[in-house]
Amino acid sequence: MKFVIAKFELYPSTNPTGYAVGFDVTTSNGRNFYRDTVVSLESCLGKTDEEIISLAYSALETNIMGEVNQIKNKSDLLGKEWTPIDTGLADIDPPKTKKINLPIADIIMPDITMPENPSVD
Repeated sequence: MKFVIAKFELYPSTNPTGYAVGFDVTTSNGRNFYRDTVVSLESCLGKTDEEIISLAYSALETNIMGEVNQIKNKSDLLGKEWTPIDTGLADIDPPKTKKINLPIADIIMPDITMPENPSVD
């Protein structure tokens, strides 16, 4: 598994309350995803950038590992460009359809007669 720090900045940019830290995560089968969190400035007091990043990872670890476990067994074929093998079927024209117009008089309708005074049981 590979982690790349994709974000490390004060957040929000005006009147920041913490550091936004984001990770691009790549699994062993080449799948990747992004997760981020905000570490409060209070938690960052007296800490180095590396320590702040470690705090962010600790906050995200359960979420990240859950995603890794969900996608680690997906086939390497997912997301791969694929070209169908030429079977010769591409040259066959699809069947043609023909629209049939029937006058309404030709449609057979059942003879339904309603009673004059229907009773309700």
